[in-house]
Amino acid sequence: MQHALKTPNSTANPIARAASSHSRIPSYRAILSVGQGDCMVISDPTAALKTILGSCISACIYDPRANIGGMNHFLLPTQGSNSDSASWRYGCFAMESLINQVLLRGCGKREYLEVKIFGGGNIQSGTGSIGHDNAAFVESFLSREGLTVVKKNLRGFQARQVLFHPTSGRAFMKYSKSDVSALAQKEMVDAKKAVEIKTDQYASEDDIELF
Repeated sequence: MQHALKTPNSTANPIARAASSHSRIPSYRAILSVGQGDCMVISDPTAALKTILGSCISACIYDPRANIGGMNHFLLPTQGSNSDSASWRYGCFAMESLINQVLLRGCGKREYLEVKIFGGGNIQSGTGSIGHDNAAFVESFLSREGLTVVKKNLRGFQARQVLFHPTSGRAFMKYSKSDVSALAQKEMVDAKKAVEIKTDQYASEDDIELF
């Protein structure tokens, strides 16, 4: 199942705008936002995927044989007995979905997949260890699955912005200082709601890193 692709306003993307003169990020025709619970796989070389992460995790998976890849964005490690629409926010479902979509549309061989993982920051007091728990989950999951993690930037205490070009496997990341408290509050509220569902039923241009 692939989420419908949106056509966002690429000029509103702070990563591409801030990085244009120093980090050599290519100019993309479309930059699609991957929000909480989203999973997108694309093969359009003129498009890229972006997200912003606090305690959440995003995995970027690339198939170099087929030049196709995708990104997910999950909130918590485990999936409860909730509906399918909510389960995209949980790590197991989100990771399995992304892997299967890339395999289905790519060469179909797991040994060729390259994985980059980001996020899992404990960005504000009061959010507990959700971020670091997410980071531990995704590392353990990928190890069990035998997939190659070629790059990772996890844990810490800062929010991150990630831009991923799925047809080349290039990923750009920068730490974000804007609206961190709002992001942390939203993630804390979403995490609380997710648990209830389960139970009841920017920095300077020089800070951009190429992964």
